Amino acid sequence: MTYKQLYAEVAALGFEGEIENQPALLFSANRALKSLAALMPAYGTVTLIQRAFTPLSHIPELNYVPGKEITVPLRGAVFSFKFSGAGTVTLKERHRVSPFFMDSPYTEFRKYLLDGEGELVLSGNIAFTIKDLACFPYVLGTSEADIPLIAPHRSYDMFEHTRDFFGFTTLPTDEHGRTIAGSYFRDETLFIPSDYEGEIHLIYHRVPREITSDAPNAPIDLSPSMTHLLALLTAAYLWIDDDSAKSQFYMQMYMEGVRDLRIRRPSAADTAIVDTHHWA
Repeated sequence: MTYKQLYAEVAALGFEGEIENQPALLFSANRALKSLAALMPAYGTVTLIQRAFTPLSHIPELNYVPGKEITVPLRGAVFSFKFSGAGTVTLKERHRVSPFFMDSPYTEFRKYLLDGEGELVLSGNIAFTIKDLACFPYVLGTSEADIPLIAPHRSYDMFEHTRDFFGFTTLPTDEHGRTIAGSYFRDETLFIPSDYEGEIHLIYHRVPREITSDAPNAPIDLSPSMTHLLALLTAAYLWIDDDSAKSQFYMQMYMEGVRDLRIRRPSAADTAIVDTHHWA
């Protein structure tokens, strides 16, 4: 189905030759499309590659007490640590001195060592703690966010690696199709054990492509088996304010179509699909 065909079907359902409020039609169509995506999810795939980082040096914990500065030598391409408390951390390099005042119950700090070496000076009037101060010989990436941090897991924000992420389906696998042991996900973030090295393959629920009037003949991103439901639900949303009886009628037809779909394809239906529309 295309937008042009959807337009014609919804107009016919309303016993009209054309639909005057096309912005409302587009809004209703995309709202219906997202609801149907919950009923029969579309899937996408993404592949990531992770390398394990071995630090050149690693200090598990430093507890600063006011009264005396602490100086720690640094070497390598980058360094990172975790910080808790309030105080000043000064990065001294050959041609620059960069003080950083920090005040946080927990924050992560990552920086490049532009000269390949330097020192970190801890000072302040309040006690604070630094954990897992580590230097690394290289980094994969061009931003400070790519600098590794000593932690049990590496995290991947799926919105940064995909354009259409909606939700996770299963745990990721390696290049041999085996589930990556110790991996897990929370909200939109994937966590992979830091010592894992290799490919990361992930199947995810994706958001369908938005319907636009600029491409009236482009196929709508929906299974052909559900296009009749798209027209009914779009009509129900479109007339919810202007003609509640018509809207209720097409919503009832839509629900009957959903029940038929559940009978034909029980594995594709979500048992809570009625609630996803928030229909009262």
